[in-house]
Amino acid sequence: EYTVTKEGYTFLGWYVSDDPEKKLIEGDRIDETLAGADSDLYLTALWQLNEVEYKVEHYLEQLDGSFVLQQTDTLSGLPGSTVTASEVEFAGFTCDPTMEGSVLTGTISQDGTTVFKLFYTRNSYTVTWCGYDGVTILGTASFLYGETIVLPESVATPEREAYRFDGWKDFGTMPA
Repeated sequence: EYTVTKEGYTFLGWYVSDDPEKKLIEGDRIDETLAGADSDLYLTALWQLNEVEYKVEHYLEQLDGSFVLQQTDTLSGLPGSTVTASEVEFAGFTCDPTMEGSVLTGTISQDGTTVFKLFYTRNSYTVTWCGYDGVTILGTASFLYGETIVLPESVATPEREAYRFDGWKDFGTMPA
């Protein structure tokens, strides 16, 4: 028995190459109506391109400014297709396509080695300390998502007549 193979493709069957409708030969026998007694029969193999895997890697910024691989998505597509990687939602982070090393768009390679890389920077938030009236601004500071909120020395101590300020409570870490 003869098996036809072509790397990266699936064999769909044989077609009569001189038939304008490309009639498929079914089974393993050639019907006499296809092969005339006194004529040659030319067959053409029909192949379907197989999908291959590619990866999308998502890197999150650490508090020290470095990036760590957080998630890898394995997807598939047809070789030669142009693909744009999709962002994933990570609380407190924003995808930054301008980061060095980002690979957002590319062509899927036949060998399955295509890797897209998306980098997500930590969101920055401004904390404003206000006086007892909620209007008087005592100071501000910016913190990254997940960073410990500490009272800057520049924040003034709140003052109010006939009251004593006992200090600030622990602020915890910056939420998203």
